[in-house]
Amino acid sequence: MKIVQTMLRHASITTTSNLYTNVLTQVARDAAEKTALIIPRASARLSRALLGPAADHSGHPARSP
Repeated sequence: MKIVQTMLRHASITTTSNLYTNVLTQVARDAAEKTALIIPRASARLSRALLGPAADHSGHPARSP
């Protein structure tokens, strides 16, 4: 955060923190979700968590016969 403060020439770290803490949290969350999707085990686990146990390995809900 100190580097961002210096780059943006904010006089106070409080100003930088108030403006960018929420942005950094969202960037970290997005990065974690994208990383989870490229790891096969995590992706299957995420699919089951989002779609339930009927999800097939492609992440799509299982089709009824």
